[in-house]
Amino acid sequence: MDYDFNDDDDGQTKATRSGCCANLKTHMVLWTVLGAVFLTFGLIAHPVIDSIMAKTIDKDVALTSTNAQLFPIWSNTSKVPSYMCFWMWNLTNPEAVLSGAKPNMSLMGPYNYREVRLKDNISWSTDGARVHYTYSRVFTRVETICPPGELYPTEECSLPDNVTMTTANIPLMQLVGLVGDLVNGPNISDTMRQLIIDAVQGVIKSKNETSLMQRSVYEVIWGYEDELLKELNKVLIELLTALKAEKLIKELGLPLPELVQLQENNPLATRTNVSEIYTGQGDINKLFTFTQWTGYKGKIDTWKGTKCPNTTEGRKYIEWANMINGTEALSFRPNIKSGESLYVFSDDLHRSSLLVHTDNVKTKGVDTFRFRIDPAGLNNASQTPYMCAFDAFQPSGTLNIQAFTGGPVYASKHHFLDADPIYLSMIDGVSPPVRALHDTTLDIEPHTGSSFEVHQRLQINVQMRRVDGFPAYQDLQDGGFYLPVAKVDENGLVTDELIKQWKSQVGVALKARNMVHQGGIIGGSALLLLGLVFGVALYRTKRPPALLLINGDDESVPLLD
Repeated sequence: MDYDFNDDDDGQTKATRSGCCANLKTHMVLWTVLGAVFLTFGLIAHPVIDSIMAKTIDKDVALTSTNAQLFPIWSNTSKVPSYMCFWMWNLTNPEAVLSGAKPNMSLMGPYNYREVRLKDNISWSTDGARVHYTYSRVFTRVETICPPGELYPTEECSLPDNVTMTTANIPLMQLVGLVGDLVNGPNISDTMRQLIIDAVQGVIKSKNETSLMQRSVYEVIWGYEDELLKELNKVLIELLTALKAEKLIKELGLPLPELVQLQENNPLATRTNVSEIYTGQGDINKLFTFTQWTGYKGKIDTWKGTKCPNTTEGRKYIEWANMINGTEALSFRPNIKSGESLYVFSDDLHRSSLLVHTDNVKTKGVDTFRFRIDPAGLNNASQTPYMCAFDAFQPSGTLNIQAFTGGPVYASKHHFLDADPIYLSMIDGVSPPVRALHDTTLDIEPHTGSSFEVHQRLQINVQMRRVDGFPAYQDLQDGGFYLPVAKVDENGLVTDELIKQWKSQVGVALKARNMVHQGGIIGGSALLLLGLVFGVALYRTKRPPALLLINGDDESVPLLD
């Protein structure tokens, strides 16, 4: 076979190869540059769009005027249904307990009430950075009757609260506390001290009181006028006035409140002392944080810490315990990051609590961060020395709230969750705790800082023990026990309407951000790959052709010497 390689054919081949290389190079550069641009845009779109969205949200959530987006919900929570749900612990063996037996409890409920928080007398500081107000809480029983036998129904419902229960005689416990304060408190003569103790014991005997009582669920929750306290106030004030000891009347806190209740429910009882929070103006990270609560600026004076060391460190413990930190838990600052902690201030517990991020969950299809109470907040003073400021010398897992209840009352999680096992060992009938049912949780949408679902779960317990000089307590179980009275779940869930509003604003922006982010990365990677393909093709066209030696038709002649 003959091959004819003339000059014209060689030139045409070179020209063709040169044009092909130019086209390949053009395509390689074009797709590589476009791929790099798309990839870079995809990578930077996430933080850039996040920054733009954060600035928009900061502006929308700031509470700077009555026209602010969140003002209607903040000033009147009826727009987001919230509830205060009670379950009552009924003592089933009262006679045996009074003779020293172990208490046996049964659970009654739910007793469910719609809760509305109202802000009144609202005004802003001159720089717009703070808003001050007075507030009240109003409760109305849910009319829908729960199915019988269902402690945790899926619908919002309630049982009638006119049924009778047996529980601790809380007013009598207050009197026991009064006598304890008297023995260890004011510097008075032994004669006067004994006169007061005799007067207290005489009133108790005249009323035929025991350490237990029977009342309706409604009375235990919402209150009743106690005849024992009414009579005691009269007798003690008359006695101390006759003894010219008017100063002691004030020191003993007389007259004692005669209305006994777990929860106040008086629409006219607006707290007249002013509360104040930051609006986010100037510093969005302070949004909704208390600066003042019912007249107390920065700190309260509830916790005395009388058993803390009388040292600089001990005084710091007490100052820390009384600090007002955090929000009221309805909303927080926007743009919360994973792993961050938050603070809430509870007006029911008169203290601040640290919330820790524990889980990521979905609330009505929206991604939220789940927060829980920091477990260290339930330690006692032997575990955490600064807890001496809260008089936390009981077994761990409960909060001593005698400082503002007047009696040996302790708060815990439902069913003594995360508490020392000794509490459950003292009583029968209380099932082991289940975290999903019995823990406090706040599910917060991180971009806006709004609470989408909240369950603030609390159990009220009364310490029952033998007390010298009080026959009503002398036959109780040796060592005493903590009698559960009620467990409460203050809860709320974001409405479908607000979810729709969130999706039309924040949700749309998040989807656009993710589409641009993912599209840029995927598209850019594809274009870079295409550029690589053209680069490989270009490389191959530029390689020198293999040496081809042709020597007629003789295939025996080697190609290479």
